[in-house]
Amino acid sequence: MNKMMDFTTAAAEQEGFIVNTTQSLVRLVTVNYNPELVKEAPDGMMVPGEESKVVSYVEKFFEKEGIRSQKFGYYPREDIVAVIGRGEEGRKKLILPTHSDVVPSGNGWTVTRNPFFPFVKDGYIYGRGTTDNKGQMAACMAMARMLKPYEDQIAGQVIF
Repeated sequence: MNKMMDFTTAAAEQEGFIVNTTQSLVRLVTVNYNPELVKEAPDGMMVPGEESKVVSYVEKFFEKEGIRSQKFGYYPREDIVAVIGRGEEGRKKLILPTHSDVVPSGNGWTVTRNPFFPFVKDGYIYGRGTTDNKGQMAACMAMARMLKPYEDQIAGQVIF
């Protein structure tokens, strides 16, 4: 017998997870820059990107949730992909791509706090990368968590 999900309720239950995860991801400084164009690495970075910090965090989450995942690339610029669904031949795949690098905070950062110490104010999360793209990554992680119990009902695949 197929299980049914009330997506509205399930999504509302993930709000705290999404906010907390977004803040955790923002604290992982993953600034991408072109070292040939700058005299000094921005935001305390040693090398561009360092996305492996986020990949390690996300990989632990997927392992805890029992979600299949695979890392690609090389340290410190790794990526991770997770899959939910049976993956039957000829069935559709939905890809929900995100990325974990952010642009340097630069002089245009007008918030009076450190951009890598996120905070919530008036219902918004402030911090470098919250809207491009760490907030979306947290939402996709929540969706993966929501879909995992229904994996046997997904003939195709949802790819994160």
